[in-house]
Amino acid sequence: MATYPLPIIHLGDAAPTDTSNYWQAGTVVLNGSPAAGAALGWICVTAGYPGTWKAIGVINKQGIATITAAAVLTIGSGLQLYNGAADTCTLAAAASHAAGFEMTVKNIAAVNLTLATVAGATYEDAAAITLTQWQVVTLVGNGSTWYKKA
Repeated sequence: MATYPLPIIHLGDAAPTDTSNYWQAGTVVLNGSPAAGAALGWICVTAGYPGTWKAIGVINKQGIATITAAAVLTIGSGLQLYNGAADTCTLAAAASHAAGFEMTVKNIAAVNLTLATVAGATYEDAAAITLTQWQVVTLVGNGSTWYKKA
């Protein structure tokens, strides 16, 4: 059985793409520019130049935002509470956030809230989502599409 040096943990802003460096499977690159919705880091799953890398974890901001008017709901907060008189808000494109990011929207207003798509935003089903007062929906992005979480 061959003996290999242990994989190392590095700091970087993305998974390595430089083909002049050999990366061993199991090596981890932690995200040096962490932000809500970004990957925690990347792990090399197949050794090589540069190897095959997969994102590990998603940095999820646990903040709460209250929206009081029609707006594009940004994904800066994991929980968005709607308490306004307007009845339509739109979601930012799922592609602008790391795969696996979750956002929960709760309508606390006395009016129905419709979540519509913006250009570049797609839902699992093409229909808009309508929430009556006190209804909640949790959406999960896969990097290109929003899906309702069961």
